[in-house]
Amino acid sequence: MKTELTGNLIIGRYDVRGRGRLIHAVDPVGCMQLEPGYRSAGPEDAELACTLAQGAALVASQVRLAQRADFMESVAYHMKRIEVQLAARMMLETGVTAERAAAELSGLADEYRCIAAALRARFSMPTRLGLGTIVVFGSNRISMSVSVAGTFTLNALAAGCAVIAVADPGLPGISELLGRALQAGIAETGLPDGVFSMLLGGDDTGIRALLSGHSISAIASPSPNHYATQAAAARAGNSDIQVFLQEGDVNPVFILPYALNARAENIARKFAAQANDASGQLASRATVLFAVDCEGFVDMREALVDAICAATFGFLTPSAHADYMQSLTRFLVNGGVERIGEGEVACGTWAAQAVVFETDAATLLAQPRLAAGMSGPVALLVRCATAEQLLEAAKELTGQAMVSIFADPEDADLDDLLCMIAGGEGTRIAHNDFAGAVDSKWRASYAEGDGDARYRMIQRFSKALPL
Repeated sequence: MKTELTGNLIIGRYDVRGRGRLIHAVDPVGCMQLEPGYRSAGPEDAELACTLAQGAALVASQVRLAQRADFMESVAYHMKRIEVQLAARMMLETGVTAERAAAELSGLADEYRCIAAALRARFSMPTRLGLGTIVVFGSNRISMSVSVAGTFTLNALAAGCAVIAVADPGLPGISELLGRALQAGIAETGLPDGVFSMLLGGDDTGIRALLSGHSISAIASPSPNHYATQAAAARAGNSDIQVFLQEGDVNPVFILPYALNARAENIARKFAAQANDASGQLASRATVLFAVDCEGFVDMREALVDAICAATFGFLTPSAHADYMQSLTRFLVNGGVERIGEGEVACGTWAAQAVVFETDAATLLAQPRLAAGMSGPVALLVRCATAEQLLEAAKELTGQAMVSIFADPEDADLDDLLCMIAGGEGTRIAHNDFAGAVDSKWRASYAEGDGDARYRMIQRFSKALPL
């Protein structure tokens, strides 16, 4: 297994120099260009990946579940082998701390082991067929769950699909190393060549050629990005293509009245801390806080502003920084949104200042996309006039990956209604804690007895065997 960076695309078992534009990652802290240089995927690269994947998908659907589980465990092993190189490159490309890099990589390896456990608990022979070839877009966020080797990729491979992953151009080195772990796992466990390829985004011509490939069965994007729009266009041109998008990236927090009255300041401080963790680059962070304007609201608001004002600035990748600036601009030009607090002034090209805004639920209900796609250390406080208005606002945010609810026993009736509205397939609800903080507990539950939930996620990328 190669552990040094080559600057190449991974297409099946081959190393291929991309035919698109030259791309260098950037160290956002030192503002330095990183080596090696990469070239994005051109149309020829996309065609080769599609050709290999088409043949591999036919074989992968017939692979025994035990062999797929062996593959997942092999990938986790190889990620562990190169964790030092992965963490070092992650720190360079994203500016995160060593502790954060290690936690993200450990969490991803755990995901692969959880998938292996879920597969081993099933029948030895496949009872469903993989959908075929899946194009997965990696996010520009640092969370490994939305990387080229993240949740969509591992679920699709577990379902017996072939995957063509498209890396974000801001994270080429991290993506190459993750791709190497997958490539090594495939070779070690005998999966068909071409079942996984990793291309590099950044060239619209190459991406359009990829999405127009006749062998593509589905497109998956774990976070809103430029390519999600192209995926929707591809779907419009070919109704047979399925599109899996992570619609909700807000991960809202709801503080119910009795909990607000009892724990306002403590919850506000913790909300600010998790919103700014890793400069707001984590996919699991909560970005919007809802509360009814009742006793405790003023204390909560003041504590939130104080916590944000005490926050130091952080760093973002260039593409994440561009998204951050768009988030700021969207709020600053909106007459219904007020900036109520900001942290240490940012110093550096890719530095980001923590900022918190406030609006009312009526404004959010009139502009339901207002809170979508927030990037960087940006948070929004939403003031609800009544509990009924809080529930109305929750209806506009269905389909989220995670929801956090803070409730006391006296809030039970409202809590039940909120869970009915906010919950749904794929939505994880945490009570009296932030959903991102308990994500590791969910991973453990999948491995220790909740394999059915994990297997249902795999089944999205499969179809029933023909009669």
